[in-house]
Amino acid sequence: PVPGGGGRNVYLDMGANWANTLRLYKDFAKERSGPWEVYAFEASPLIQPYVEKFVQFLNGKGPRPPLEVPPSGSTAEFAVYAKRYGCSWKWKQFFRRKHMSDEEMRKCMSNAFRKPLAKLKPDPRLLDTSLVHQRLAEATHPLRSSEHDRFTFIPAAVGATEGKMRLTAVNPQQMIRGGALVAGYESTKHGSTAINDTVDVPMVDVATWIMTSFSDSDFVFLKMDVEGAEFDTLNKLLDLKAAGRIKRLFWECHPSRGNCTTLSETWSRGSSVAPVHEGENGYRGFDSLSVPEVYFPVNPPDMPHRGQGPLTVVIGVSSILVCVCICFVVWRQSASEQYSKVHSAGGGDTVQEELERQDILAEVYGAADAGDGIDELSPEGKDPDIDRAWQAIQRECGSSDDEDVNKLLATEEYLEGEDFFLGKKLDSVGVSASDSSTVHDKPGALAGLMD
Repeated sequence: PVPGGGGRNVYLDMGANWANTLRLYKDFAKERSGPWEVYAFEASPLIQPYVEKFVQFLNGKGPRPPLEVPPSGSTAEFAVYAKRYGCSWKWKQFFRRKHMSDEEMRKCMSNAFRKPLAKLKPDPRLLDTSLVHQRLAEATHPLRSSEHDRFTFIPAAVGATEGKMRLTAVNPQQMIRGGALVAGYESTKHGSTAINDTVDVPMVDVATWIMTSFSDSDFVFLKMDVEGAEFDTLNKLLDLKAAGRIKRLFWECHPSRGNCTTLSETWSRGSSVAPVHEGENGYRGFDSLSVPEVYFPVNPPDMPHRGQGPLTVVIGVSSILVCVCICFVVWRQSASEQYSKVHSAGGGDTVQEELERQDILAEVYGAADAGDGIDELSPEGKDPDIDRAWQAIQRECGSSDDEDVNKLLATEEYLEGEDFFLGKKLDSVGVSASDSSTVHDKPGALAGLMD
């Protein structure tokens, strides 16, 4: 007996796919305590090797296998993963996009995952009927309340009879379309799908197995996604009066194999458990530990880069603008530093002041010939009075522009009333009276002479 209700806790995952519903009981049977017996059925030979390793991982007998292809079982689920790898839309015009059609999406994903898909191979060991029967027999060994959850993988198809089921299109390309097909139903589901790459897999009469392995006191949680086999299986459970074994039923019904409304009504008449269809009551077709947001394959190493949407474009354009701004700031700073170096040496506007000084010297002492240096204009050493005037000129050139203007104006007013003194001073430096008008036109030079 198990606390929280009588009987064993049993979860039957019929259609385990990529192990993304193996722990559904943790989400929808939380009221049950004690260990769970989990029996996972999967018929696809290309998926079976992965589920085998994943079950070993859950039992603590091996590492978690890497997921290398999208773990989807339908086009709708596949479209969810396609968004992550840039295969849900295409550029129509710049900054405009158009959603891909289902066929375009599958082609894009098939190209992106072509190498991981090509690595998928059946494991002949898992197609052995004796192995299937051996694992089904584990149901005759219930868990003790002190034990941990036990996971058992049964590599077989689900049906209402024992035998073999023939699958077609068992190839990597078909994995992009949802997996292998049941022989005889290809045209109904996929139109012109070719009947090739066939594999015969063991098929289990699960209705009889449920009736003989469990009792009405057990809590059996049944999840079914078996590509149409739900019709024969559930009807046989009703015929065997074993529907009472099922305490919770989650399913996906496939109308290509029968009338889903009729099956649901028939089940409800023979069982007190109402079936939960995929998309109802929070059931999305996978458990909370395998939602696409956290359970997805790593990027294939050779997958071409594709944008993830408008946000990627915005980020890219923003990055370019930031780089341009940074380059502009660096250029401005560099130009400012070069400008400062030119104009800060010696303080003030050195270049402009030097030009003004040279103009004054050229007017007073004559312009230098081409190729002459600045030193050729210097009058120092020629006459004491000239030396003193030269030093005064240099001081005036080092003063501010406002000071120069004020001093020049004051000098001109003074000179207008002091012609006699000016005449003597001019004679002392060798300037004739006939050149006095020229001197009056050079107030900068006279300001130095009046020092």
